[in-house]
Amino acid sequence: MAEIIVCANRSAPPPGKESGWWRTGDPVLVRPDGFGWGREELNPAKFEILKLPGLPVQAVERFLEAGTRTQDGRRKFNIDVAAKRAINKETGGVDHQF
Repeated sequence: MAEIIVCANRSAPPPGKESGWWRTGDPVLVRPDGFGWGREELNPAKFEILKLPGLPVQAVERFLEAGTRTQDGRRKFNIDVAAKRAINKETGGVDHQF
């Protein structure tokens, strides 16, 4: 079973920092159910945690794997926490419905 933490709200990155800057909806980290998230991670102004019971960690980690970045270095997938789906930023299509 998995939980994925997602960037909740992020302004534009400073010049020169675009490739390593999380943007709203970017998946940040995947952990097993019941993981002990820290105070900063539990801050809803910074992050959202999507609980995915019944979905193994390995199935969700693919959204963070090397090679899942767009040509400009951004994450290829955006996680829509409210709709529980992963969007492919390159195609705009729903890649996975959780």
